[in-house]
Amino acid sequence: MPKREIALSSRTLADAAPAELIEAAAAAGFDAAGLWIDAGRWDATTTRSVRERLSDTGLQVLDVEVLSLAADVTDTTLERILEIGGAVGARNALVIGMDPDPGRTADRFAWLCERADLHGIRPALEFMRFTAVRTLEEALGIVQRAGHPAGGVLVDALHLIRSGGRPAELESVDPKLLPYAQICDAPASAADDALTTLVHEALEGRLLPGEGALPVAEIVSRLPDGCPISCEILSKDLRTRFPDPGARARAVFETTRRFLEAAGG
Repeated sequence: MPKREIALSSRTLADAAPAELIEAAAAAGFDAAGLWIDAGRWDATTTRSVRERLSDTGLQVLDVEVLSLAADVTDTTLERILEIGGAVGARNALVIGMDPDPGRTADRFAWLCERADLHGIRPALEFMRFTAVRTLEEALGIVQRAGHPAGGVLVDALHLIRSGGRPAELESVDPKLLPYAQICDAPASAADDALTTLVHEALEGRLLPGEGALPVAEIVSRLPDGCPISCEILSKDLRTRFPDPGARARAVFETTRRFLEAAGG
């Protein structure tokens, strides 16, 4: 089985500048990292410093985020994020759907795929209970309706389970539609089913792999061989335990590596 690439999600080190995140991820042992692109603040100096760190460390950029398909996010902003992604060699772009009309979402996703393809980037549509694209089935429907070969679906372990999904469902998904995946852990169920609770858990309550009760190993085992894994651990507790971004990155990598080795993934 091909070795899985392990990446550090940008949100795990949301308090680190882009170049600092690259350095921390490389020092911790990650193969790749994700970058959060603030189109209004990212400038040529940011791109240059990130490219220098990438060159020095040999780290890859797994994805850039977030490309929101919302009415108040302009095509110009989306294009800008893709341009930056192309400049730093990103392979994927994390997309979320915020338009309640599936037809408009599919049309805009198709347009995004066309633009992203010019930069060598694959847009991956993430599903979450608290967005307009709530489930794996809905995300697959949007991507298939868009009909562009660059399009894919992003599976986040937490969102798969909280949306009522099961690891076995991944077996029926075309492997070509799964360019990478995100993992974390959490309790078997949320405190309640309110959307505000699910949002808070996703942004502050995630656990390291093996620290909770999600079927993370079962999810990983059903991903395509060699499918990269991004560690997205948004956690107030983790930030408290490891206030230094570099130490936090090391803790995430070591725990995830041991978990994947034990799980055979």
